[in-house]
Amino acid sequence: MAHHISGGALDRHQSQPTGPIIDEALRRLSVHGRNGPWRFVDQFNNLLILLLLRAAVLLGHSVDASAILGVVLIKGMMGFVQEGKAENALTAICTMLQPIAAVLRDGQCISCRVW
Repeated sequence: MAHHISGGALDRHQSQPTGPIIDEALRRLSVHGRNGPWRFVDQFNNLLILLLLRAAVLLGHSVDASAILGVVLIKGMMGFVQEGKAENALTAICTMLQPIAAVLRDGQCISCRVW
């Protein structure tokens, strides 16, 4: 292993240099899932989108604000769908390739499938 992780990152993720124990890794996977719960919300994490949302709120014209909100929501849904399609394509590729990663669990280096 040639990676170095700072103490701040370990504290922030409540981990240790030897990696989480297997039970903790499985618990985190069951709680957060593979991608976490914020996939749709992440579509709006963009400066331009946030500016458009702010303009829609501050605009005062209901027709213009509704149009802006509609476009932003459509963009978010399209991005969410595209991200899902890309994830499905990546999953299909990974099932063909069977990628393996070396991870630390309980202080031991073990191999596990990535997907």
